[in-house]
Amino acid sequence: MINKKNIVLFFRVSIIIIAFGGFLLNSIPSDEPFARLTYFTSQSNVLVGTIYLVAFFINSNSRTFKIIKNQIVVAIVLTGLVFNLMLRPYVGDFDYNPNTFSDFLVHVLTPILVFIDFIFLEEHGKIQKFDPFYWLLFPLIYWVFTIVFVALGGDYNGETYQSNYPYFFLDFKEYGIGYFFLVFAFVLMIGYILFIIDYLMIKRKQNSNKEDNNGSF
Repeated sequence: MINKKNIVLFFRVSIIIIAFGGFLLNSIPSDEPFARLTYFTSQSNVLVGTIYLVAFFINSNSRTFKIIKNQIVVAIVLTGLVFNLMLRPYVGDFDYNPNTFSDFLVHVLTPILVFIDFIFLEEHGKIQKFDPFYWLLFPLIYWVFTIVFVALGGDYNGETYQSNYPYFFLDFKEYGIGYFFLVFAFVLMIGYILFIIDYLMIKRKQNSNKEDNNGSF
């Protein structure tokens, strides 16, 4: 008989395989596969695979681990939203094909599976109201990373568009700082959506327990 533990195990192993597999499939065909690691998409997928793998070997219920894992949940959901809402209309004009199987894995399937895992398989009641501000950390680190990357001579001319930056909205000189703040607003929005979902799932569980208790004799 299939129990919940087996479902959780199968689902999370699938996430690990898809996250790492999507990254590899997306990177290997590139002329510079290691350059793919400089993209937020690649880093968030690798972090998803890593954090879900590590969870099998450590205390995954600790407060610190929950903050880190939920940070990665926010990052991968952000990946899906930003690419599909902000970038997909533009990248098709250059030499990146947004309709490949590998692109589907890293930009659509992994974000959806992680979001489903958070809603239905994660233990709820661990998120505190200011946690979404902690989850700004990875995007901030990534922003600093891109500044250093460009300062060291990195560029993406001929990769997906003509820019020194992996994403056009990070080029403040060309596009201003408005897009940057929009992305950070996205991060906070996603964070508080997760907070609300977490709260609603706890209330649902409490109401279910009350109904069970009222129905017992």
